[in-house]
Amino acid sequence: MKMRAGVWCLWVMLVAVAAACHEHSFDEAQGWMLGRDAHWWQLVTLYSHYEGHPGGWYGLLWLLNRVGLPYSAFWLAGAVPAAVGAAVWLRRSPVPAVLRYLAPFSFFFLYQYAAVARPYCILPALIFGCAAFYDDRGRGRYAFTACLAVMFQLTVHGFLIGAGIYLARIRRLVTPLSLDERRRETVCFGILLASAGVMAAQLLPFPLDTMVPGTRSLETLPAWLHWAAVEGFADSLLPSLVVLAVSCFWFALRGVLLDFFLPSFFLMALFALLHARLTHVGLLSVVWLYALWLSFREPVAEKHKRAAQLVTAVAGALLVYQAAQGITACWREVQQAASPAPAAAAFVREQGWDKGQLYAANYEIWAMQPYFSQNIFDNWHNKDASAALALRWEEPLMAENYRNPPAQVLHDRPLHALYLYDFGRRMPTPGYRTVAQFTSVTPFKFAGLHGQTIDALERIGPAGAAEPAPPEHHH
Repeated sequence: MKMRAGVWCLWVMLVAVAAACHEHSFDEAQGWMLGRDAHWWQLVTLYSHYEGHPGGWYGLLWLLNRVGLPYSAFWLAGAVPAAVGAAVWLRRSPVPAVLRYLAPFSFFFLYQYAAVARPYCILPALIFGCAAFYDDRGRGRYAFTACLAVMFQLTVHGFLIGAGIYLARIRRLVTPLSLDERRRETVCFGILLASAGVMAAQLLPFPLDTMVPGTRSLETLPAWLHWAAVEGFADSLLPSLVVLAVSCFWFALRGVLLDFFLPSFFLMALFALLHARLTHVGLLSVVWLYALWLSFREPVAEKHKRAAQLVTAVAGALLVYQAAQGITACWREVQQAASPAPAAAAFVREQGWDKGQLYAANYEIWAMQPYFSQNIFDNWHNKDASAALALRWEEPLMAENYRNPPAQVLHDRPLHALYLYDFGRRMPTPGYRTVAQFTSVTPFKFAGLHGQTIDALERIGPAGAAEPAPPEHHH
């Protein structure tokens, strides 16, 4: 027990340092602004629909804002549930000790689902809670059901994982149940059905207008599926295939293959048909840990000892690799800025730009909004005080700013503007000069992404100048 407590304390220390240093990205800040500026009824009836996720996470942030949690402590909203998940894993997981102590330090467990404040931080605690209360005879059915019901309210991914976990468990209830047990199982099913209904009421019809069009086609599906499977495990094809092959052999041997396959299949279907980022594919790794937990619930028979040693060696090698990534990601947070938003916000406040005419070019600049008490951009609902943002692509701020020339935003010739772009992808801003520039580093492990830059732009000449002077560039 002392060893487990010591490992958990070390994990908490690493996460606390990384999370406190982490500069929140656009989607993290967007969730906070929804919780701060939106009415709770809007969260349920409007914003959760356009976010593409049920309102559980936004409701939590709404509550934290109402009790006075400052934005500087926002990281606690993700880190505290993640710490609960780590404690459940270390305290209750029956896997071999080497796997038990390595898993919490993996990239997704230590960093992506702990230091980065998103609803996915809560999922490991709930998934491992399902494993802890998993019982073929249904003795832990109510706690098991509660974990699933909460998962349904956090994200679509949580719903799909929970549905897979439930269906895989139901098939185990093959022994005759008494009338009382059947009634209890019916109550649990009713609770889950009600939770699923609440989620569907918030999301349906599914908000396809919140997704960037053209990201999926039949021709690109194999590449997307390959990417999701590889990035969720070992970052390259052959090691990932070895891990999956050995794991599936072991799961089949232990009778838990369906417990791994169904949640993973539902997730992969979502990734293939709609949307996937590195933030999402790490859930495959969490489902894999869940199946590992189940596979070691019962003592390993002598005839299966070598298979147990094989899967322990392969899983251990993967977790060593992932732990190196997790610790590196935390160290990067301490060393370098992950977002240019805090520095840009400080500049805007110092120069008083938030009091005058200010436009935003590129919606991801919303990461600045939490540093101000209300919306600071004139081209968002005529500078309405609320900074709550619904990602509807028909909105001018969205449609005109998704990797489109900033000139489409600057046609009104505002006095000042903030233009966010990926490194090396700056487009012309005729009639404006750059008076300040704020940069960030490339996110760790996010292949294909680049560090972001915010240019603080000031108009050259009067508002109605016909031929604006060429822009100046300061680096």
